Amino acid sequence: MIMNEIGPSSGVDKAILYDKEQQLSEEWLEIENGCLCCTAKNDVFLAIESLVIRRPDVDLIVIETSGAADPSALVQKLWVDEALQSKLYFDGCICVYDPVLTLGLSKNLDDYYQDAARQIALADLIIVNKAEDDTDPEATRSVLTLINPTAKIAHTVYSNIKLEKLLNVGHYRGTDAESISALLQRFDHIDAPNHMLSTSVRSFTLRRTSLESLDIFEKWLYTLLWERVAGSQILNPADSLLRIKGLLSIRPGQTIALQAVRNIYDLDEIHHTQRSESCLIFIGQFSKESEESVTSSFYSLP
Repeated sequence: MIMNEIGPSSGVDKAILYDKEQQLSEEWLEIENGCLCCTAKNDVFLAIESLVIRRPDVDLIVIETSGAADPSALVQKLWVDEALQSKLYFDGCICVYDPVLTLGLSKNLDDYYQDAARQIALADLIIVNKAEDDTDPEATRSVLTLINPTAKIAHTVYSNIKLEKLLNVGHYRGTDAESISALLQRFDHIDAPNHMLSTSVRSFTLRRTSLESLDIFEKWLYTLLWERVAGSQILNPADSLLRIKGLLSIRPGQTIALQAVRNIYDLDEIHHTQRSESCLIFIGQFSKESEESVTSSFYSLP
């Protein structure tokens, strides 16, 4: 068990987790007054590595971050490339959302709502809990899809949801036929975002015809993520690209799935699928000027 909590309350939660014989889980890592997303990465990974070595029968590891976390740093660290031959792979990120936040998110009230928006941006699945109390479900969906149009949305009461909807979702593997089929359908039905809302984190979608070269695109992507330059324009220092998801059509018939979290990205070829259109979804905090720079430089690629 990896216990991640802000404040001294972890002792209470720890007491609850004793079994009937008053035996505590063999793995216990307490992190008080901080977040494992930023202050205890090494401890977390050592605990996971130790668990996998001593318990090779472990099928799944679930990590709960605190409600105040920015999970992007942890996602980057857990997202291991297949070339490293790790026994683990990062499956997906789930956000539990309270619809009472919708009004504050839409008006971008303060830093609390910016933290919530960043968590939504990183999610592959958003669980809208307390759905019975949501007085304006359409507004909730509009805000969530403005921030992250690629995430699946589930509505629950008391977080009651089937386990198979949460586990083995494969969002960061991205090459199995079922995942790709679902991804293609979601991309083809993504609408233009409503810029009338003023969330601190939002998304925009770019579509264009096939690209001439994957190498040229990857150079453009690397420059954007690592040097923060789009074309000849330097991005605003306050801008932050949290996530990019996309499908690239490369002439003469290659299809590539793109996944990026902050400055870490992966490009996977999708076999038995051909697209005539490239589509990229950018999620983050950025000015209109930076969005225009990214857009014009992407459309300028051969």
